[in-house]
Amino acid sequence: MNFFMKIVKVILTIILFAFSAVILYFIALAPKEKRFEIAGNSQGTYLSQTMFNILRFQNPDYSDAYFEQSVPFNKRGEYAKGFQLLDKAVELEPLKHLGLPRLA
Repeated sequence: MNFFMKIVKVILTIILFAFSAVILYFIALAPKEKRFEIAGNSQGTYLSQTMFNILRFQNPDYSDAYFEQSVPFNKRGEYAKGFQLLDKAVELEPLKHLGLPRLA
């Protein structure tokens, strides 16, 4: 019985470690487009906001992360934070986020 419990503990430890490694990969190491898609699909959750924070830290010029992270703040009425992120997205790529036509 004691040997069986040790085996079960080792197997559970390996499974938990593998799960943690996969989660860490998707939060911080996957390609930025894949992480953006995952974070955007779970918009407003703690995991999503954490992924956007990591994306912004690793890619400070990636305006889509700022834009997408601002959406749940604006929906919840936290306009100060939401528009701060939105302003940064517009500062980085004004034509993309304001929808202004290009001038000749």
